[in-house]
Amino acid sequence: FLPLQRWFGAKGEKLRKTEVLPGPEIGDGYALTVAQVETAQTGAQTYFLPLTALWGEEHVQFGAPTLSATLAKVRRTNRVGALVDAARDTGFAEAMVAAMRKGTEASAGGLTFRADGKEGLAALEDVDDTRPLGVEQSNVSIAFADRGMLKIYRRLRPGRQPDIEIGRFLTERTDFANTPAFLGEATLGREGGEPATVAACFAFVPNQGDGWSVVVDALVRELEDRVLTESAEAEGAVEEGFPFPLDVAGVLGQRTGELHRALATPTDDPAFGTEKLRKADISEWAKDVRAQADDAFRRLEAAERGAEADELLKRRKEADRLIRRLGRTRSEGVKSRIHGDYHLGQVLVAQADIVIIDFEGEPRRSLEERRAKSSPLRDVAGMLRSFDYAAFAALDRLGAKGIESETAADTARAWRDRATERFLAAYEDAAGGLGNNDLLRLFLLQKVFYEIGYEAANRPAWLSIPVRGALALMDEGTP
Repeated sequence: FLPLQRWFGAKGEKLRKTEVLPGPEIGDGYALTVAQVETAQTGAQTYFLPLTALWGEEHVQFGAPTLSATLAKVRRTNRVGALVDAARDTGFAEAMVAAMRKGTEASAGGLTFRADGKEGLAALEDVDDTRPLGVEQSNVSIAFADRGMLKIYRRLRPGRQPDIEIGRFLTERTDFANTPAFLGEATLGREGGEPATVAACFAFVPNQGDGWSVVVDALVRELEDRVLTESAEAEGAVEEGFPFPLDVAGVLGQRTGELHRALATPTDDPAFGTEKLRKADISEWAKDVRAQADDAFRRLEAAERGAEADELLKRRKEADRLIRRLGRTRSEGVKSRIHGDYHLGQVLVAQADIVIIDFEGEPRRSLEERRAKSSPLRDVAGMLRSFDYAAFAALDRLGAKGIESETAADTARAWRDRATERFLAAYEDAAGGLGNNDLLRLFLLQKVFYEIGYEAANRPAWLSIPVRGALALMDEGTP
């Protein structure tokens, strides 16, 4: 069952050992179960796998809605049913929110469950419209009408979950309003050990979709219109600007700057207090970038590549010298908590505004790494790279329709450059300055070299995007 799930992190690896740990129950027969697995490559991993039984032959027949979430057929005397992943049952989400609302605590099988919530959870009681949001990825998200959203975490890591930690800090200690308000949390852990977060509840924000989907869809439509007109009027429109939501970069820059100012709010909480940026920090980041670059060049050498990739390979020593120079840049400013995995997919377009979500950080990093303080410019670099990817993704969609045009390519690049310019200008105004441009460039190099390694291994057709980005950064061009 596990290797077939989208959220399972060890796909393709042979499972050496699987152990199911039964925990306490909540609601009407929802068992808070944990699956521990061990593989030769990755080692031990722990997943939240709540279980419930759905009784009736209809649940085990072909076409049953929960068939893909079914682990086994079950029988009790003359009753037949299905043992299913309870996270796919909206009744489980309702039971979890009820537990937060009541402050439930329960123990069984050596596991202890604790839940607590804020007053805002009362608005979720007796909600009729409870529905899953989107396709399940590493987490499950369930909406309670337009009032709340429950996130169920699959991969369990003992310790403070950044998503909840930052959400709670922004809600309770700052006036930053452009993120969903934190409403409650539930944890599960071995008795005497540090618990792991299994669920969190946030206020629901009505929106038109995540920034990536909204922007790329709008850019595809805009490019198609430009290709159809192919006129001087269309060329002039590039200079005049782009319609909403393609002009959202200014608002996005403003909200990002406000977020970083909020995360630097003076506090006696050691998890959030700012720290002076040291030369040792920059040296360590540069060391990480060099390691990322070495991996990228190794993968690039083994990949099928074009002329731009060949050029980048020839400039490997130049890239190393640039990284070393940027690693000696002056240390000024502070380190603070940041988003940590910032791109267009991590924001919602809400009317003409932006709401920032998902503060979990990069999934491949440990909880300790994701909770570490860093330069806000790391987030800035992530968003600038996302603009570049959005422009290419729109052109790629046009190509899939058989539309290839220099007008479209020029327009996509013009949008990317304008978005970059407006984002940075608005960010500087809201954050009180951009700070060290060399440090931003270092983080941009880190992103492009990570992207080169990823695309070489997973999406060779997209490899040219970060390759071009790396070359532009080395030439001090547009990121």
